[in-house]
Amino acid sequence: MARVPIIVSALLAPALCACGSQHAAAPSPASQRAAAATTPAAVAPRDGVRRTRQEQGAVGFAVLRRAVRHTDALPARAAEAVRRGNEAHLTGNITLDARSARRVSLRGIPPLWVLGGRRAVCLIAAGPAAGRRGVEYALSCLPPAQATLGLLVRTYIDVALRPPRTLVEGIVPDSARSVALNLGGERRKPLELRENAYAGLAQAPLSVILHTRTTTHSVPLPLAPGSAGVLLGAAG
Repeated sequence: MARVPIIVSALLAPALCACGSQHAAAPSPASQRAAAATTPAAVAPRDGVRRTRQEQGAVGFAVLRRAVRHTDALPARAAEAVRRGNEAHLTGNITLDARSARRVSLRGIPPLWVLGGRRAVCLIAAGPAAGRRGVEYALSCLPPAQATLGLLVRTYIDVALRPPRTLVEGIVPDSARSVALNLGGERRKPLELRENAYAGLAQAPLSVILHTRTTTHSVPLPLAPGSAGVLLGAAG
């Protein structure tokens, strides 16, 4: 059976597991303190609609509240990433439900899925399989309070492109109005934002600029080693 990379934040597990060439951003101590100060003890419904515990945790992410579509089902290898993560207890006592996955399609980018609930928000993304043909999937998770700060970000460098470019993928809360890559100085590259997810390719981006209803802040990018990827090259 093909190896499936699983990436889990250190906030959810004793150690960060990063396989292949895809990595999740590690929250800074300051962002951890900010999230701890703003995390509610419980999520109370504001619209009078009763929700399951899983749906309560997804209140800040509309994609996890929408109705399931037939295209949302995880591919077998992606579902395997979720199963292995649960079996290895990489998220502590949190059990992820593959049925909570919602597929998000962004122009020119391999498909990705958002899943999770009350205690974790996760991103599953496709990428070229290291050293072989086909696609492999990597799983990244954060507590909802951290995810609402825009800290669930992953990067992948495609050295098959000339010059090499970095694929940046992430999840943002409902309050997000726009997302852009900081390319240095005053240069910004706006990214497509759809159903709480965004992605884009750029040469040597420095950070993600997240604009919400009330704030604008920068999210640092994790470092990622290079790997040749036909999928990303085709994504242009």
